[in-house]
Amino acid sequence: MILIFVYTAVDESAVIVLKYKGGGLANLTYHTAAGRGTNSATIMGPKGQIQARD
Repeated sequence: MILIFVYTAVDESAVIVLKYKGGGLANLTYHTAAGRGTNSATIMGPKGQIQARD
C-alpha cells in the first residue's frame, strides 16, 4: 500500500494505491476543501458510478 498526502494550505488530498497478489491495482483518491460548499462522494467503477450528496 502506498499513501500520498498533499498539503496546499487550503485543500487537502490523499491517494491510496492498493496492489493485489494477482497484479491488480486499486486507486483511492480524495480531495477536500474544509468549510466550503456541499458534501458529496462518488464511487466509480467499470460498470458505473454511485453518487451521494449532502
